[in-house]
Amino acid sequence: MGGVSRLLSYCSLFSLLMVLSRISQCDAQAGRRLGLQGMTVAAADIAACRTACMNMPGCAAFDFTTAPTCTLYQAPIACLRPLIVDATATFEVVRLDLCPFMPPGSIPAMFDTQDAGFTIPGGMANSANNITACVAACSTGCFGISFDYSSTASTRCFLLMTMTAVCMTPLVPSSAGVVYRVACPVGTGLPAKFGTSMLNMELMGGTTVPQARTLQSCAANCGSSCIAITFDTATQMCRTHFSATGCNAAVTNLNAITVRCAVCNTAPGANTTTCFGNMETLTCATGIVSIASATYGRVVGSQVCLPNTGTPNACTEPNIFPIVQSICNNNAGTCNVMNSINSLLLAAMAIPIGFAGCTDASSPVLMIQYNCVTTTPISTIAPSTVTPTTLTMPPTFMAQMYTVTMGAHIPNGVQLPGGQLHLSHFLHHRL
Repeated sequence: MGGVSRLLSYCSLFSLLMVLSRISQCDAQAGRRLGLQGMTVAAADIAACRTACMNMPGCAAFDFTTAPTCTLYQAPIACLRPLIVDATATFEVVRLDLCPFMPPGSIPAMFDTQDAGFTIPGGMANSANNITACVAACSTGCFGISFDYSSTASTRCFLLMTMTAVCMTPLVPSSAGVVYRVACPVGTGLPAKFGTSMLNMELMGGTTVPQARTLQSCAANCGSSCIAITFDTATQMCRTHFSATGCNAAVTNLNAITVRCAVCNTAPGANTTTCFGNMETLTCATGIVSIASATYGRVVGSQVCLPNTGTPNACTEPNIFPIVQSICNNNAGTCNVMNSINSLLLAAMAIPIGFAGCTDASSPVLMIQYNCVTTTPISTIAPSTVTPTTLTMPPTFMAQMYTVTMGAHIPNGVQLPGGQLHLSHFLHHRL
């Protein structure tokens, strides 16, 4: 009876009955959340959130935070790991049978990445009918699997027998799919519309895509109006960019990779100087406003925008550039920027900002240089107009030397002579 009482303290009676029938199991982890794309529903407490998951067909797990927020997850999204540390949250699996992984959510030792909600077409069909058997079937010479666990699939398991199949074939969204594979070179497996990868660079702003945890799945979430992606390899964060942010000047981030699928056509806008307390309107007759640079503060002895009384002190704000970018990210052809410390503080949000020495009495000056940008899809540009840059990776990265061609694309399945493979950057290779 003691064991049953302890189980009741963790799960509802409904969940207990499902455990006894070997259909389900309760697995709660306090201080953790999955934080991926799910269905948000109203729930006043964790019990209501759990009930909502149990009542929704196919729901395998949920996040509940003290906000309160309740997010429901279906497999395979519910089966992903690792979880995010969050003291306000609890993550709970209510249907382990819907997560046929080994153990639920972990990556088999022979693979490096998993992409839930996707498949890779063109693999070798295998008769394995469950994920465990499919992984076991991937032995010598196999670099990954694409598994479809839907009940209607005539063939569920596909073995990916070449690095070309694993890394040069774009992912295809599939609500019932999951892909396990070895790590791919950065920039491979991207749709043909993408161009050269910019390593160690990121674009500010954009739309976060939490379910995309690899560069390839990030690219798969870049739709028709998306013109660039930024992927952070340290945090596994994907952001898609549209016209408002995709042509921003890239900034340094040693963990980031940015890939554009459009060429940004830049025309000079203007240089503006805005005195404290005034509003500046940035306008483009054609295209969108793109901030090229921004400075904020006052230099000792400057005669620009002097106040009516007093002698203003020197001050500066080094992070004004991303702040102004964030203000103008969604303003298309016109952007209004107010030179006010309060307004800029509100716009900064998560951007570190201190206004070193700046007060109203400093009468700080806002100087902005901006461009007017239009975009041309890379897919509409003739390949002959693109000049590739060829790099050679050190032999320590792989047993066989590969030629790395930036800004090039080859059809899926094409292997070049002499073992050459078009890659934009190579992390590591497993033979």
